[in-house]
Amino acid sequence: MVNEILKGLSQQPKSISSKFLYDEQGSRIFEKITQMPSYYLYDSEYEILKEYGSRIWSALPFESKFSLVEFGAGDGSKTIQLLKQLPHHTYLDEYIPVDISEEANKTLAVQVEKMIPHMPVEPIQGNYLENMKQLIPQDRPILLMYLGSNIGNFQKDQIRKIIMDFGQNLKKGDALLMGFDLKKNPLTIRQAYDDPDGITRSFNLNLLTRFNRELEADFDLDNFDFYSYYHPCSGEVRSYLVSLTDQEVFFKSSNQSVRFYKDELVHTEISKKFDFEEMEVLLNQSGFMVMDKWTDSNGYFTDVLAVVK
Repeated sequence: MVNEILKGLSQQPKSISSKFLYDEQGSRIFEKITQMPSYYLYDSEYEILKEYGSRIWSALPFESKFSLVEFGAGDGSKTIQLLKQLPHHTYLDEYIPVDISEEANKTLAVQVEKMIPHMPVEPIQGNYLENMKQLIPQDRPILLMYLGSNIGNFQKDQIRKIIMDFGQNLKKGDALLMGFDLKKNPLTIRQAYDDPDGITRSFNLNLLTRFNRELEADFDLDNFDFYSYYHPCSGEVRSYLVSLTDQEVFFKSSNQSVRFYKDELVHTEISKKFDFEEMEVLLNQSGFMVMDKWTDSNGYFTDVLAVVK
């Protein structure tokens, strides 16, 4: 971990992988973000799964028992809404949520048992980017779910690679249900990613708290601020930490220092917004055939069902 962090902070421009945002505290803060009125993503996708859940199950291609694998499951509240609409005649016999947070996995397992007691749940703590093949069972049909527009949190070449990896690690006839945040009024997007209550700011600054705790760094959080902007042509929201002064941070765990200059930016996160043509091209080029898609009433978000060709 420390080597990857120091490598990112030594390059120009500086950057930190967004995967480090989601420690236990980061995951808790992100749950608060999803509850903000301006953060439309959660409510939009929840609406889709609530209104069209039965149609999604009916559209699946399976005629025998299959497993549901969900990458980046989080607290699973949207998935539970979908599972509650599971028809009695369905062949789904196992739910495998995968998340890097052990706390999120435990919470999800308890909630599923409470809301859908007949559903077998086998949570896995892991990083799907590093162990994808091991996390997708190869001995049965699979519905892979990747909700919340998580795919938008990667650079363009990474997005293409991840979707291609999905296609390569799933079998012919397996299905993918993926959430995509759609391009829309830039003002709506800006308000979602730079809230007036500073919750998103806290989410990003928690990176420095984590590094102080886990890597014995000496970041002074008062010396950093948060900045975010949206570029409507590229569809990308980019988030940064901003150094407010010339400073040097020492990482005791590796006996190394990193220099920051006043107003220097550290890139922390990207969130890509899509149009329908982009989504179709990405999926087709990765070995999928789009079967159907569902969109919320505002036209903010869509969930796409595709099958491996």
